[in-house]
Amino acid sequence: MPLPNPWHELIESFTHANQYDSWFPGRVNYLRDFTRWQNQVRHGPSVPATGPERLTVVLLSYRRVRNIEPMVNSLLRSGFVGRILVSNNNPAYRIGDWVRVRDERLRLVDQSERRYAGIRFELARGEPGEYFASIDDDTFLGPEQVERLFSALVKDPSTPHGIQGETYQGQPGEPADQGWRAGLVGDRRVDAINRVYFFTREHLEELYRLAGLLGLNVPTLANGEDLLLSACGRLRPRVHDVGPVAQCLSAHRLGVATWRTRQDFFQERTDLLLRLRQLKPLADS
Repeated sequence: MPLPNPWHELIESFTHANQYDSWFPGRVNYLRDFTRWQNQVRHGPSVPATGPERLTVVLLSYRRVRNIEPMVNSLLRSGFVGRILVSNNNPAYRIGDWVRVRDERLRLVDQSERRYAGIRFELARGEPGEYFASIDDDTFLGPEQVERLFSALVKDPSTPHGIQGETYQGQPGEPADQGWRAGLVGDRRVDAINRVYFFTREHLEELYRLAGLLGLNVPTLANGEDLLLSACGRLRPRVHDVGPVAQCLSAHRLGVATWRTRQDFFQERTDLLLRLRQLKPLADS
């Protein structure tokens, strides 16, 4: 049986040390936070559904396959999660070899060719229901945190919701990576949400409308799909303080983390955000 996380990722951080930002989140912090999250999932209480609404969750797997089964187990502790769809976007392996839990709410899909982050919205669009979430495979939410975000979405479906975001206040002529304020947390509005995405079917349809106007093919988007979703509400998206959120040690790993690996990452995002602002300006209220 393959070595699970957190041990596999810790070993990787020593054998490929040049690919990691050793200062964040730190090996000791990662081990502590991952272990605490797993203990919460295994021994903490389940969260029952308190209303008729149900949430469909789409998870994407590519380079962090060892994180997927623990994430699925956490989601299955929530009674309001009606469906979990795991898309394996890496044809080099079968997701069933790594996610061995079986549940009537869980569906595993192996893509026949490499897929990119935008496929999450294509998959969500093909599912029934009105409420959706997608969680990046380096972010570990507990059942109560998922419930808080789902409740926020049901209460205020005017805009997508998340746990972290960024704003852009760049000036013409400055480098593309300037002007971005990333890693914004707390209860606030942002230009874009990252890592965790809670949205409605109305947002999905608006996403495809905007993509059509911009000439974008949603399933092939490898950068900026979060910006597109963030423009799909009637107001700027919201992030919420749900307490400490564990994060994979590979979140900043070169060759794994898109933001550190993809060439022209910030230029692509700046260009898309400015196009979206021109097409659909959003206010805070």
